[in-house]
Amino acid sequence: MSGQVLMSTSTDKHYTFFRITIEACVAVAAHLQSQASIVGEKFYGQ
Repeated sequence: MSGQVLMSTSTDKHYTFFRITIEACVAVAAHLQSQASIVGEKFYGQ
């Protein structure tokens, strides 16, 4: 994933950084989704 940043050009640097940041957030969200069924009920289940 970090390799894409190194390969990005100056014109795509901001876009690539933004895209990878979103992908990272999605990866974290997917991981937390499994936790949300247990932990989330305390906050969102009410």
